[in-house]
Amino acid sequence: MKRNGFAYLRDNNKWCYYNKTGQMLYGEACINAGWYYLTPGTGAVTYKFQYLSDGNKWVYYGAIDGRMNYGEQYIDAGWYYLTPGTGAVDYEWSYIPTQNKWVYYDPINGRMQYGQHKIDGKWYYFDECTGRVYSENEIANRLVRMAYSELHKNTNVVEAIQKAGGIVCPYGPCMTFVWYTFNKAGLSGFLCDGAITGYPHHNYDWYNCRGKITWVPKVGDIAFFRWNGWADEIGASSSHAGIVVGVNGGYIQVIDAMADGLGPHNYSMNDYAVIGYANPFV
Repeated sequence: MKRNGFAYLRDNNKWCYYNKTGQMLYGEACINAGWYYLTPGTGAVTYKFQYLSDGNKWVYYGAIDGRMNYGEQYIDAGWYYLTPGTGAVDYEWSYIPTQNKWVYYDPINGRMQYGQHKIDGKWYYFDECTGRVYSENEIANRLVRMAYSELHKNTNVVEAIQKAGGIVCPYGPCMTFVWYTFNKAGLSGFLCDGAITGYPHHNYDWYNCRGKITWVPKVGDIAFFRWNGWADEIGASSSHAGIVVGVNGGYIQVIDAMADGLGPHNYSMNDYAVIGYANPFV
């Protein structure tokens, strides 16, 4: 009897498709308004990811029915975007209008990205649940919330930086606390491109030589100070640092590690010791 349509061949453990004349089809085929890929040589229905050389694209065929998928798809515990109309896996930046969000898909495998990522020389943060890219203010607020959460924990930040293989500053833990806060917030890359050092001047110099030190503070900035003392002894540009958590008139509120414990502390913007602010999120 002549076969017509989809047929399961038990002996070969495969689904295939026969046209009206009973001929087995191969390659790409539009069947019942959907696209399928029938393996050349065997005619077996293809499932999951498949590279189509004719279109120079990766596409995805349903794991159950073999039908080409489109739009947002959750595949193997990850999200992908399959271009409507072509089914091509999307890469890099993409705007999803139904959710009003920008997301980023890995440039190699097309999988949606989460957390911090460096793209074209700039760091970004993507929501850990939705993949939505954060604005500068959202990243700053994430850092500030983490700084506040550490106020009464007595965390051994020096031990943490040692375990991370970083440089310990023997003069105090101020910059080490800043590093710890960035690291715990999942923003370590935003701090001097991932450098791990507890010396304030290492971080100040990194931003300063890149023209990223300003005199206009914003919440989430790193405030740098220079007091007389050990900075003079070693010729350091900065001797103290903290995270700006508030700006009010001519004053800034900074969460910083001082001799009297972890802040917040208030400083005048005209304080002689203030030598500038670094915005790590631009």
